[in-house]
Amino acid sequence: MERITLIHAGVAEVLRTTGATCVAVETPFFARSAHSTLVLGHVRGVILLAIHQAGAFLHEYAPRQVKSAVVGNGAASKEQVQFMVTRLLGLAEANREVLIPGYTH
Repeated sequence: MERITLIHAGVAEVLRTTGATCVAVETPFFARSAHSTLVLGHVRGVILLAIHQAGAFLHEYAPRQVKSAVVGNGAASKEQVQFMVTRLLGLAEANREVLIPGYTH
Protein backbone atom coordinates (compact mmCIF):
# COMPACT_ATOMS: atom_id res chain seq x y z
CA MET A 1 0.00 0.00 0.00
CA GLU A 2 2.95 2.33 0.63
CA ARG A 3 4.10 2.15 -3.00
CA ILE A 4 0.66 2.95 -4.37
CA THR A 5 0.43 5.94 -2.03
CA LEU A 6 3.84 7.13 -3.26
CA ILE A 7 2.76 6.73 -6.88
CA HIS A 8 -0.41 8.78 -6.30
CA ALA A 9 1.51 11.47 -4.42
CA GLY A 10 4.24 11.58 -7.07
CA VAL A 11 1.84 11.92 -9.97
CA ALA A 12 -0.20 14.54 -8.09
CA GLU A 13 2.99 16.49 -7.37
CA VAL A 14 4.13 16.39 -11.02
CA LEU A 15 0.69 17.60 -12.12
CA ARG A 16 0.72 20.36 -9.50
CA THR A 17 4.23 21.62 -10.22
CA THR A 18 3.91 21.48 -14.00
CA GLY A 19 0.39 22.86 -14.12
CA ALA A 20 -0.48 20.21 -16.70
CA THR A 21 -3.99 20.55 -18.05
CA CYS A 22 -3.86 17.52 -20.35
CA VAL A 23 -2.41 14.07 -19.67
CA ALA A 24 -1.85 11.10 -21.97
CA VAL A 25 -2.10 7.57 -20.54
CA GLU A 26 -1.68 4.21 -22.23
CA THR A 27 -4.81 2.13 -22.57
CA PRO A 28 -4.66 -0.93 -20.33
CA PHE A 29 -3.26 -4.18 -21.59
CA PHE A 30 -3.73 -7.61 -20.13
CA ALA A 31 -0.74 -8.92 -18.23
CA ARG A 32 0.27 -12.56 -18.30
CA SER A 33 -0.87 -13.28 -14.77
CA ALA A 34 -3.96 -12.34 -12.82
CA HIS A 35 -1.79 -10.84 -10.07
CA SER A 36 0.03 -8.56 -12.53
CA THR A 37 -3.26 -7.45 -14.04
CA LEU A 38 -4.63 -6.64 -10.57
CA VAL A 39 -1.53 -4.63 -9.60
CA LEU A 40 -1.67 -2.75 -12.92
CA GLY A 41 -5.31 -1.92 -12.20
CA HIS A 42 -4.45 -0.52 -8.78
CA VAL A 43 -1.66 1.66 -10.15
CA ARG A 44 -3.76 2.83 -13.07
CA GLY A 45 -6.57 3.70 -10.67
CA VAL A 46 -4.46 5.99 -8.49
CA ILE A 47 -2.93 7.63 -11.55
CA LEU A 48 -6.38 8.32 -13.02
CA LEU A 49 -7.54 9.60 -9.62
CA ALA A 50 -4.62 12.06 -9.44
CA ILE A 51 -5.38 13.28 -12.96
CA HIS A 52 -9.06 13.75 -12.11
CA GLN A 53 -8.25 15.54 -8.84
CA ALA A 54 -5.93 17.91 -10.73
CA GLY A 55 -8.75 18.74 -13.16
CA ALA A 56 -6.66 17.72 -16.16
CA PHE A 57 -8.09 16.30 -19.37
CA LEU A 58 -7.30 12.65 -20.00
CA HIS A 59 -6.41 11.16 -23.37
CA GLU A 60 -5.75 7.45 -23.75
CA TYR A 61 -3.54 5.85 -26.39
CA ALA A 62 -2.61 2.25 -27.21
CA PRO A 63 0.96 1.25 -26.23
CA ARG A 64 1.97 0.91 -29.91
CA GLN A 65 0.75 4.47 -30.59
CA VAL A 66 2.84 5.83 -27.71
CA LYS A 67 5.95 3.92 -28.77
CA SER A 68 5.51 5.07 -32.36
CA ALA A 69 5.13 8.72 -31.30
CA VAL A 70 8.12 8.65 -28.92
CA VAL A 71 10.55 6.34 -30.71
CA GLY A 72 9.17 6.16 -34.24
CA ASN A 73 8.62 2.42 -33.98
CA GLY A 74 5.46 0.85 -32.53
CA ALA A 75 7.41 -2.28 -31.59
CA ALA A 76 10.15 -0.41 -29.68
CA SER A 77 11.62 -1.97 -26.54
CA LYS A 78 11.20 -0.49 -23.06
CA GLU A 79 14.87 0.50 -23.17
CA GLN A 80 14.39 2.42 -26.43
CA VAL A 81 11.38 4.26 -25.01
CA GLN A 82 13.28 5.03 -21.79
CA PHE A 83 16.24 6.39 -23.78
CA MET A 84 14.05 8.65 -25.92
CA VAL A 85 11.97 9.95 -22.99
CA THR A 86 15.19 10.75 -21.12
CA ARG A 87 16.55 12.53 -24.19
CA LEU A 88 13.32 14.39 -25.01
CA LEU A 89 13.01 15.64 -21.42
CA GLY A 90 16.67 16.68 -21.34
CA LEU A 91 17.48 14.50 -18.33
CA ALA A 92 21.08 13.55 -17.61
CA GLU A 93 19.97 9.96 -17.01
CA ALA A 94 16.82 7.90 -16.62
CA ASN A 95 15.80 8.20 -13.01
CA ARG A 96 12.43 7.25 -11.55
CA GLU A 97 13.21 9.40 -8.51
CA VAL A 98 12.69 12.45 -10.74
CA LEU A 99 9.02 11.60 -11.15
CA ILE A 100 8.24 9.70 -7.97
CA PRO A 101 10.26 10.90 -4.94
CA GLY A 102 10.97 8.06 -2.54
CA TYR A 103 10.30 5.37 -5.16
CA THR A 104 12.72 2.48 -5.09
CA HIS A 105 12.61 -0.32 -7.61
